Amino acid sequence: KSSGKSLDQILKERGGVLPVYEACNIMLGVLDGLAYLHEKGIAHLEIGPIWISLRGDGQTCRPMIMVGSVAIWIKDIYRLRTFDDDLLQGGSIFSPREWLTGSPSLSSDVFSAGATLYYGLTGKHHRDFSRNADWVSELLKKPVIRIQARMPDISSAIADVLDRALTDDVGQRYQNAREMRDALQRALQ
Repeated sequence: KSSGKSLDQILKERGGVLPVYEACNIMLGVLDGLAYLHEKGIAHLEIGPIWISLRGDGQTCRPMIMVGSVAIWIKDIYRLRTFDDDLLQGGSIFSPREWLTGSPSLSSDVFSAGATLYYGLTGKHHRDFSRNADWVSELLKKPVIRIQARMPDISSAIADVLDRALTDDVGQRYQNAREMRDALQRALQ
């Protein structure tokens, strides 16, 4: 039997956060799916809690990446200038700066995966976004908050993976999902 709930729904049901091991294992599955796309030269560009469906029998869980409408989001992004629940949970708020400046790449998915994992672990976004603010401006100006500032007890190995995934410097970030997946797997050992 398959639950078919989004990660967003599960987070809401569970008080907004997941245990570290569970959240990381879900992300490993997401990164496996992204790695498949990346090996074909395809970037998803909408990774976030509403785009991850969790299916399983209660004992095991298999994350599946859903496909949304990137072309519509890119076309309409500057018209949707303030926060609402869909933007807060959708892919755009979990996206890196280069998504807005017109130069997304495979590493953009890595950033979004890191932002999604961060959110699943802390219940907070990776930047301090203000409600009813111009989120585009805030995405471009506000720095990423290191996870250890919000979760001091997280292992340094997992924190290092998230810090690298969430850097605004594209050259310092993991360049594809396989790189991040392998690093996260090592951090969990």
